[in-house]
Amino acid sequence: MAPVLFIILFVCFFDLPGNTLFGRTLSNFGHFPLFGILYLIILLLLKANITTKEITWYSLYIWAAIITTLLGGITEFIQIFSERDADLVDFARDVAGVVFMMCCCVLRNPGSKQNIGFWILKTRVVIASIALAVLMVCSYPVVLMGATYFSRNKSFPVIFNFDSAWESYFYRTKGALITVVDRPEEWPGLDNDMVGQIIYDVVPYPTFSMKEPCRDWSKYKSLNFEIFSMNDTTIELAIRIDDVHHNNDFNDRFNTKCLVDSGFNEFQISLNHISQSPANRELDISSITAIMYFLVEPQSRCTIYIDNIGLE
Repeated sequence: MAPVLFIILFVCFFDLPGNTLFGRTLSNFGHFPLFGILYLIILLLLKANITTKEITWYSLYIWAAIITTLLGGITEFIQIFSERDADLVDFARDVAGVVFMMCCCVLRNPGSKQNIGFWILKTRVVIASIALAVLMVCSYPVVLMGATYFSRNKSFPVIFNFDSAWESYFYRTKGALITVVDRPEEWPGLDNDMVGQIIYDVVPYPTFSMKEPCRDWSKYKSLNFEIFSMNDTTIELAIRIDDVHHNNDFNDRFNTKCLVDSGFNEFQISLNHISQSPANRELDISSITAIMYFLVEPQSRCTIYIDNIGLE
């Protein structure tokens, strides 16, 4: 019973270290193999304590699935009272792990290979297809995240240019709306180029943030980006850059403000200036974790267009 208790406690209270998009995806995927293993442990316990004379082998598999599924529901219920959130999607992953392992066990059971009654070749093909489908569905988010990170790394030193679907996984907004649109006609450049349209609402700190850019900027000299504004007045846009050592103190990160005039604006910020910004240390430009563009207590709603965020 110790392995069963360990898996339940692991699911309820343990998180993988780090707080990355891939880490969270991998943590969510973990429900699938963990409950597959839990099903196998419970099945072995049942087999050790119940003989097939008392119950048919396929009934044994079904009872193991019922017990494991109930344990999955219990773990999600327990999380209501902890710092973690109960999630029906996590419960679905638990059930998927049970179904997958049960299918694998049924296919390996000698009784299922006999050409009698229900267990004919077509049924085995169906069971194998179910197992494969469940595995593919549950693995898809992990594969997708792997491809997303690969595309991000391949594009570097371009950080964001709003031309690729992978970018949407890495930006966030608070009190703002980001939409990928065609470049405004008044903005000089190539036709049909896509840019980010940011609409800032009238809230204290409306923010557009880029999470998890490629961390190591140490081989480059400057951060560059372009902004186009259709506003009649100059906008004071605040920029914040965090590294992995940031302690959430204002003086422990890079902070600056850029004056965005009406029309086209091109900005270049020295990485040496960025690294020297924190008050009591150097910002680690080999471990950048976030870039944020925000306004400080805007008096009216405003819109800017941003593109070609990258390093030189």
